[in-house]
Amino acid sequence: MTAYFWDSSALAALLFDERFSPAVREYNRAHKAIRGYVSFFSELEMESVFQRKINRGDVEAGDREEYRSLVRGLLSNMVVLNTDGPSVEQARRLISEYSLRAADALQLAAARALLVRFDRVEFLTFDEKLNRTARAEGLGTPFLGKGVVSS
Repeated sequence: MTAYFWDSSALAALLFDERFSPAVREYNRAHKAIRGYVSFFSELEMESVFQRKINRGDVEAGDREEYRSLVRGLLSNMVVLNTDGPSVEQARRLISEYSLRAADALQLAAARALLVRFDRVEFLTFDEKLNRTARAEGLGTPFLGKGVVSS
């Protein structure tokens, strides 16, 4: 059985019309991946995505509450994974081994934890560094080579 773990870049592509939206929406239709998994801090990461869009003038600040409601609705279809001690240790290892940012390491550690329950875990992100790291860590990466270079 396959589990689908959603990073914020893939979630944003579901909510906004972005360059990657057609790819992630088609993938979701084909795999029914929306019933997937997210990290406990995905809602906060999505707040950051929205703020960047406000700062760039892509969306209006007055739409913030509507956006938050859309995010909550989207996340209500998913299982929210909390971080435990072993996941924090995994995140530390990932930071050290791959020079990941803390948030990315926590996302990846949460997804890796699903490997004990599922035959396959698809890590859905458009961050190329995170895609490469997820692949190296044994996760499926359907969007590898389709994303942007991470910051």
